[in-house]
Parts: sequence; structure tokens; C-alpha cells
Amino acid sequence: MRVFVTGTDGYLGCLLAPELMKAGHTVIGLDTGYYKEGVLYRSPAGTPLTLVRDLRQLEAADFKDIDVVVHMAELSNDPLGQLAPDITHEINHRGSVRMAELARKAGVRRFVYMSSCSVSLWTRIRR
Repeated sequence: MRVFVTGTDGYLGCLLAPELMKAGHTVIGLDTGYYKEGVLYRSPAGTPLTLVRDLRQLEAADFKDIDVVVHMAELSNDPLGQLAPDITHEINHRGSVRMAELARKAGVRRFVYMSSCSVSLWTRIRR
């Protein structure tokens, strides 16, 4: 299976991607690379081919021949969200929704949203 994992340098992505590779899946990663040097875990299984790009820059073609997307690439904590609420909303909400739409357009059949970020900050009731 071809799995597109976002946030491959993050808390969970650096663990998940190598495990998927060990299980025999082809993994394509996505990460901005901001924290590449401080990655928490380096697997003996190696790291996947990773697109170093902001998720807002993705296009439908990036999902060609992908079976599953596992999405974890977001700004991850409340203090950051409070520091820059507009950019956090743009990436965590709008960027994620856009990415899911692009994946669907490209024919991806499964999209797993598995975030470690503080998503409750952006749950709002609009009146």
C-alpha cells in the first residue's frame, strides 16, 4: 500500500512512518522540515522519501497513486495557537480541509486524521 504521511518529523510521524515501512508499505512523507535537526526518533528502518513543503502548497498531483493519507502535520500546541491564531487556523483548519479535498480529487480512498495538536482551540460555534 502507498501511504502519504504528513508530519513525518513530528512527535508521532517520526514513529509511524518507519513502522509502516517495516510492515512493507511504501511511505511518502510530508514535513516543513522546521524541526528536522531536532527529530525525536531515528528509526533503524530509515526514513521515508519526504516532500519538504508546507501542507498549504500541496496539489492534487502530489496524491497520485496514493492509497491512504495519514494526516498529522499541524501547528501543535495552544501557546503557538494563541501567539498566531490566524496562521494556526489557516494551517490546522483550512490547510487540512483543502488537503483532504485534494486527496479525494486525486482518488485517495482513505484519509486518517490523526493529530497531536490542540484541535479543540479551533472548535467554534458560529452564530
